[in-house]
Amino acid sequence: MVNFNFLWQKKSSLNDIETITKFVAKEITSSKNPFCLWLKGDLGAGKTTFTGFLLKHLGLPPDVTVNSPTFTYLTEYEITGKKYAHLDLYRVAQGFQSFADGTMDISLYQGLIIEWAENLKDSSEILPTHCLNIELDGDFNERSYTLFKR
Repeated sequence: MVNFNFLWQKKSSLNDIETITKFVAKEITSSKNPFCLWLKGDLGAGKTTFTGFLLKHLGLPPDVTVNSPTFTYLTEYEITGKKYAHLDLYRVAQGFQSFADGTMDISLYQGLIIEWAENLKDSSEILPTHCLNIELDGDFNERSYTLFKR
């Protein structure tokens, strides 16, 4: 079990996602060390949409589309010479074996953004620096964002 400290909470519409992702980008990159952001939320909460905006704030060109890696588990992006990984572990029943069997070297990445990290069988290999909970709040366009830091 990972313990987190509360940092920030904000309720907003999808129209405000630029503001939310700008704040989160500033927080997770405040240290020069690599980050690992766990995204938590129900299906349709906006985890992949959030990831796309976050990567844009980190310097991903606007013409690059960020899709959910649900079926590939991993999509890599290179931004200003640094590698970032977007993982979706929704379909992982026994944990993401690439960490356990050594086929994925997480030290290569400046940042990891992981959807459904709670599905990891053993998260000790990939402890988060931050966790963002995204909850639908009210109608479909309203979200509650809560950011935690380990």
